[in-house]
Amino acid sequence: LRDSDVSDTVIELARLMKHPEADQRKRMVKKVLESGENPVSWLRALSVDPVPSVRIAVAQGAFESGEPALHALLKRMERFDPSPEVRKAAQRLLTVRVSNLNE
Repeated sequence: LRDSDVSDTVIELARLMKHPEADQRKRMVKKVLESGENPVSWLRALSVDPVPSVRIAVAQGAFESGEPALHALLKRMERFDPSPEVRKAAQRLLTVRVSNLNE
């Protein structure tokens, strides 16, 4: 990949996304938001991670990004995520977003 047109940032994000440790996958959420890469496809892919804490990090990242497509992801996580903790986190973030819009 290093000899292709794939950037070092994309290689790093892909490495973190597939990392066996959940903390590294959570780190990827922050890194993608800081990278300038479009976060939509990255966070969508990570939103089905088997570890709830990673999915909560995705919900937080979706909220922080402000991307309309990720607002839809946040709503989907609120309704359909298998973990009650993830659903509750998504609901809380959506409530904050609505409160911010009303101010």
